[in-house]
Order: sequence, then structure tokens, then C-alpha cells
Amino acid sequence: FSSTGVDWTYAPLRVSSASLADFIAVLRGSSLSGVSVTMPHKDPVARLLADANYQGAKLAYEAYRRALADKAKAESSVARLEATVQRLGLATERARLQLENARQQLALFRLTPPYDPNQLVFLQEQLVRAQSQLSGAEEQENRARGKAEEGRRLAEPAQARAEQARQDYVKALADYERPLAQLRALALSAGTAL
Repeated sequence: FSSTGVDWTYAPLRVSSASLADFIAVLRGSSLSGVSVTMPHKDPVARLLADANYQGAKLAYEAYRRALADKAKAESSVARLEATVQRLGLATERARLQLENARQQLALFRLTPPYDPNQLVFLQEQLVRAQSQLSGAEEQENRARGKAEEGRRLAEPAQARAEQARQDYVKALADYERPLAQLRALALSAGTAL
């Protein structure tokens, strides 16, 4: 250390496995800049490093990303189906208004004799067309509602998979971070970097 101009000393400290936790507690309050881990503590520290399962966390992250993409696709499909229901609902409402208008025109026509038979037939045909259009619009809207409901039902598993993947990823991160946190705590207690 003196050749590098650092005023440090390197001294061995014997620590038993049974007193390792107490030693770490003492290190936290010390002014040491670092420690070297030797036997018999290398194995516990090595196990801590091996427990930091980066690959498992990475795989959980990738599964979570895929599940989120599937969820977004399912939710997008449901949104399109719901937009169709809304559009068809507006068409049904327009058809109802047209039917009501045709009924009012026919009622008004009947209040003002003399009747022109051609006009009466025209208004009756208009009423039948408006009734048919309303029936068709209601039928389309009901089919679209059924498809939207089916889409929501089919999206539920994708939403559940995304939630499960999120939980798995959070757990994998915690499992990955736990041994690293223990090592950081050990390093910090010694007043040095890892």
C-alpha cells in the first residue's frame, strides 16, 4: 500500500462461522475500507452470489413482456369490438328515430283528408322499410354485443397470465436482489464497495 501512497494496513482477522453475523455488525460501525473473504466464509459468500439468479430474472422479464403484449393485443381487440357496439348502437338509435318519423308522417297524413292513395302507399312502404331497418340494426347491435362479451371473456386469460407473469417477475427480481443486497450490506458494513 505504501508504494501506491495509500495509508492502509492489511491485517488478518479470524472469524468463526458462528460469529460471522456478529462480526458483520461490528464491521458496520468500523472505519475499515474493505475486507477479503477467505475460508471458511468463501462458500457462504459464493452461495449468495450463486443464488443471485440473473438468468431466472431475465427469463421472468421476457415472459412478462410477452404476457403484456398478449394482454395488449386482447384488450385492443375488445376495444375494437366495443367501438363497433357503440357505432351500431348509434345506427340503431337513428333507425328508431326514422321509424318514429315515418309513423308521425303517416299519422299526420291520415289527419288531413282527402287521401292521395299513392302518397298513402308510399308512407306505408316507408314505415315498413323503417321497421325493417330498425330490426336489422337491432339484430346487428345484439350480435356485436355478443361478440364484445365473448371478446372480453376471451381476454380474461391473457389478463390473468399478464398478472401472474408480473408477480413471477417481481418474485424473480426479489430472489435475484436478496443475495446481492446481503453482499452489499456486507460491503457497506465494512465501509467498502463490492
